[in-house]
This record gives sequence, C-alpha cells and structure tokens, in this order.
Amino acid sequence: MRSTFNAIPTSDVTLERPDGQEVTLTLHALPVGYQAMVRVEMPEPQLFRNGKPLGADGTKEHLYWHRFSLILIAKALEPGGEIEAKRDTFKRGSGDQTRIGWEVYADAIEKEFIDAHFTQAEVQIIADAVSKVGQRVARPDSGNFATPEEG
Repeated sequence: MRSTFNAIPTSDVTLERPDGQEVTLTLHALPVGYQAMVRVEMPEPQLFRNGKPLGADGTKEHLYWHRFSLILIAKALEPGGEIEAKRDTFKRGSGDQTRIGWEVYADAIEKEFIDAHFTQAEVQIIADAVSKVGQRVARPDSGNFATPEEG
C-alpha cells in the first residue's frame, strides 16, 4: 500500500477509584484482521447439533466471549509491555491444541488482572475502550463521507 499513516492510533484510558488511586493504560489499535485470526484459531463453541441445543445455560458462550475480550485487551496493551503473559507458548494454526493454547493465554491474562486487583467493571471499561481505539470518521471533504440520512 502506498498511502500510509505515521503511526498506529493510541488512546489512554484512566481508571479512577473513589479513594483517589488511578491507573492510566495506553491502548493501541488492533491490527487489521487480528480479531478474525483469533476467531479462526479459537472458534466459538458449538451451541447446536442437528438443530438441537447442546447446552441451555450459555456458560460456554459467555466464557468464550470473556476470553476473546481479554485477548483483544492484551493485544491492545502489548506494545506498552503491560501484560506479562506470553502467547508464543503454543503453535499457531487450527485445531484443539491451538484453541486450548488461546484459552490458557486468556486465563493467564485474567489472572494478571486479578493479581493487580482490577475489578470486573474496570476490565470492562478497558474492553470498551479497546473497541474504540482507532475508530475514525471520514472528513466531509474527502468524498468518503455519508451523512446519517444518506446511510
């Protein structure tokens, strides 16, 4: 690609607690295709077989999306060295060993947040911020702009 930006977009998120403690984290925009790659290597759990539900409680699906979110957070924090868990301890590709490797990695990330005394609400704030890093709106004069009425 001939057109490039100077740097990957970043955004700081500051978490403040009522007692005055605060932590600021620098999040980096996720690379193109990263989410798709994770979903291929750690596919969603199978919820139905032949049109019949495999489990009614949704626990597997909830746990999948929790782990998926932690992996995205870790990638956004990776350039700053905030997360110590390493994902290079398993072979990338497809299959059960790769899926299990991603799950172990996500669980290690969660343990880091627990050990650092982050609350679930604080982790969710970080996850929400990750989804917004790098979002841009085309300028009206760029020719790639649609008003809400134009859809």
